[in-house]
Amino acid sequence: MGEKPGRPVSAHLDPALTEAAKAAVAMGLADSVSALTGEALYRELRALALGAALDEYDEQYPEDRPSVAEIAHRLAVVRRRPVAERPELMTVLESMAEVLSQDVHPEDLLFATEGHLALQDRTVA
Repeated sequence: MGEKPGRPVSAHLDPALTEAAKAAVAMGLADSVSALTGEALYRELRALALGAALDEYDEQYPEDRPSVAEIAHRLAVVRRRPVAERPELMTVLESMAEVLSQDVHPEDLLFATEGHLALQDRTVA
């Protein structure tokens, strides 16, 4: 983040998180609990800002938003999942999204589809 010293703030952290942060500092994985907390806060605020920008874009251009099936397909390709090579993957993902709901998380959709295809392969074999 920055080189300048920050201002002290008060925060109530879960005791387990505090102990884990202290352990990370003791192991040399972080400079201090404050630095670790500040970095986590920075990442979360950045994610919130990016999410808000994406939500605004989606409102303005709803037709540009990929479907949950398209996102799950891209996950399969990027992660080099064996199922990504299957020509019917997109069709199966779309069908599974209809069954599970469009609100299903893309990772959950991919996982469910991989399981469905594995079971299907067993019954065909």
